[in-house]
Amino acid sequence: MSAEYNALLKNSIGLLFLKITHNIVGCKLVYRIKRNPDRSIARYKARHVVEGFHQCLGIDFTKTFSSVVKSVTVRLVLSIEVSRGWSLRQLDINNAFL
Repeated sequence: MSAEYNALLKNSIGLLFLKITHNIVGCKLVYRIKRNPDRSIARYKARHVVEGFHQCLGIDFTKTFSSVVKSVTVRLVLSIEVSRGWSLRQLDINNAFL
């Protein structure tokens, strides 16, 4: 939870003043316990989620975007990487702010 909160502070998430015609979208922290195969506790996780179901199309937003990659794109990038002899690296992103 402290990592999520510190990420919000680091990215200067603060209060906004909205027009009266806009709906206020709430948020909450969702907690989860990750377990090992033997059911022992591996770690505790917390996520900061937005309750987007309060929004109305045309009033609060006009377009939607889902950043999902297709498997065909992943295979294409991997085949180019292999054919050119490039090194492959992985990056994990803990927090994303749109």
